[in-house]
Amino acid sequence: MNMKQPRLKLLLDELNDVSGYIVKLRTAFEKISGATIKKDQLKSLIVQLEARREEIISEISKLRQKLKVLKHVSVQEVLKMNPRIIIKETCFAGVTINILGEVYKTTFELGPRALNLQALKELKYQNKGY
Repeated sequence: MNMKQPRLKLLLDELNDVSGYIVKLRTAFEKISGATIKKDQLKSLIVQLEARREEIISEISKLRQKLKVLKHVSVQEVLKMNPRIIIKETCFAGVTINILGEVYKTTFELGPRALNLQALKELKYQNKGY
């Protein structure tokens, strides 16, 4: 997963650069009057850059989809390990508990118990009146 993130950043940077070049070339193209060789060259370059921009956008989309799948698989693997917090004595009110992004700020003392993700969710939503 970490190998894809730098590639994604490089593509986003390149997309930003290419988009900037396209804007500059279009401005230059509009300023050139008449049908000159330079105007044809600029038009050809703009078309090439726009094609590259579409390729970059497509590749970014594919990488984002792969990252989404990898994150889902990663979460599923962690859930199989059954992450939990064990309170040996007392967890005082005001303590924030976080298991896999599910966050609960205690409003009362909890004591001795184990909380897995499901128990944390139940505790969280039970106290909100859901």
